[in-house]
Amino acid sequence: MPLIEVQDLRVKLRTSRVMVEAIRGVSFSLERGETLGLIGESGCGKSVTAMALMGLLPDSAIISGSIRLDGRELVGLSEPEYCKLRGNGISMIFQEPMTALNPMHTIGRQVAEPLRRHKGHSAAEARKEAIALLDQLDKDVNLFAMRVREWYGYHFPELIKLVPDNYQYAQAAQFIGNKDALNEEKLSDLQELLDDDSTRAQNVLDAARGSMGSALSELDMINIGAFATRVVSLAEYRKSLAAYLVEKMNQVAPSLTALLSANRRSPSSRRGTPTTARTRA
Repeated sequence: MPLIEVQDLRVKLRTSRVMVEAIRGVSFSLERGETLGLIGESGCGKSVTAMALMGLLPDSAIISGSIRLDGRELVGLSEPEYCKLRGNGISMIFQEPMTALNPMHTIGRQVAEPLRRHKGHSAAEARKEAIALLDQLDKDVNLFAMRVREWYGYHFPELIKLVPDNYQYAQAAQFIGNKDALNEEKLSDLQELLDDDSTRAQNVLDAARGSMGSALSELDMINIGAFATRVVSLAEYRKSLAAYLVEKMNQVAPSLTALLSANRRSPSSRRGTPTTARTRA
């Protein structure tokens, strides 16, 4: 039995004048572990298809055909039943997933909500798990960074002292690859990775030329590259998330944002005295 089976799906949406047939007879199936891509020009119905699967179309929409999830018919499912399903049995990552966070509520509260709804956690249990999930992001970065340092360190052990930052180390390992191939032609690009520090870039080049590290196989280099890519990806996501939240807070509560920033810079905050700037989950 397919995990998802869609047969002759049709969706009509009401406009100010007429009913528009947005989807006409879409059919597909998806087994567990498979990936399906819907390709088409803008307005062809890709998003409407996904919204139909999620039960997120407006109440005025007319849906016919069949949508089965693990054998369960979803067409005609009530909103309370869909609420039990969404986020638990079926989820959707929107085109702009960053906008899913509401800056008027703490991140922890928004992460905890589906834990309470779908897992039956108490408020305290949901808060505890939300903190653990948020903390996992840093742990993942550190775990993959440790693997990169350990593995690549056999090949280029001197690099860790020259590039101690996890994010920059992963970027440098990606860029350098085989240390024996590093030369003056790559120096300017390496310098850019290292905050435009020409001295440090030159030191890395000199260290690579005199390195006592061992040669690694091509497979080892591929694996190191995969781990380094994961470190860079997670670190960049964390940066973009922080930037998004700052931007939204500046839009909805500029005075509060300025106050929190001032508290973070205050001597009492640096000494560890509790202030209103404390991060809450």
